[in-house]
Amino acid sequence: MEPSGGGISVNSSETGAAVILLAVALSMVMLALLATAASLTHSVQQPHVNQEQQDYLAAVRTRIGAYYYENAWALSQGTTFPLSGNALLTDSDVISRYNIQICASGENFLGTYQIPYFNIWLWVPPAGGGSDATCSGGTFTPNNVTNYTEYSGATAQTELLKASEEQVDEVGNDLVAAFAAMQQSGGVHNANIDYFKPGNCDGNNGGGMLSCAENWTNASAMGLKNMIGAGTIFHRNAWGQELQMVNTNPIANDQTIPFTIYIRSPLPGGQYIENEYAEPLG
Repeated sequence: MEPSGGGISVNSSETGAAVILLAVALSMVMLALLATAASLTHSVQQPHVNQEQQDYLAAVRTRIGAYYYENAWALSQGTTFPLSGNALLTDSDVISRYNIQICASGENFLGTYQIPYFNIWLWVPPAGGGSDATCSGGTFTPNNVTNYTEYSGATAQTELLKASEEQVDEVGNDLVAAFAAMQQSGGVHNANIDYFKPGNCDGNNGGGMLSCAENWTNASAMGLKNMIGAGTIFHRNAWGQELQMVNTNPIANDQTIPFTIYIRSPLPGGQYIENEYAEPLG
């Protein structure tokens, strides 16, 4: 039926379809805008998050390094690393963040003395998928992981070895200097007296203030304080283990000049720093 008054007819179904199409178009535009905004936000935030994770991993590595240094002897007593990742974080006073993962290598050996150590890898799993790192047979493969770092126990063991070598040398050189001073005391230089050992020790030619050590004897039992004024700092090496000494045959020479004393320092893995110190001549 034609509407009265000659007005324009309106098809309600066409109007409804147009409204729906307009709504769909607006929704698509909004979705596109939201996707663009999300992409821009991610591109801005991702470098910031990466930097935070890298800074965190670096801080954790430092704390683990400090813990390893303080506990290197205990950590070196087996062929496998003795702590789980969580236990290592706890003992290193680290709060776990970013789902941090930890893996330790198998036993490695350092230098001439074959001092054992372990490598420790730290990483954050990749965001948004991708292949996580793998650690199998003591070998670390990062795959799609970009935020990772490594601490090597060789760092601590190298520093501890250097400190222990220096300590042995310091004790030995102090004993040699004390020997020289005792030789010259009273203005009489008797070359036949061994000041590295006391009297009535493997013969009667001793004249010093150390204890008689016919076998390897702990430094704490040698009376170092009597001869060089040394306190307990000279009794133990950098790993906290007792230095040991011998001042008689057959290891040291206590029968003919130059008289000697031996000092050794136990190392992780079972070997020793072992040095001989001789009386000064001339």
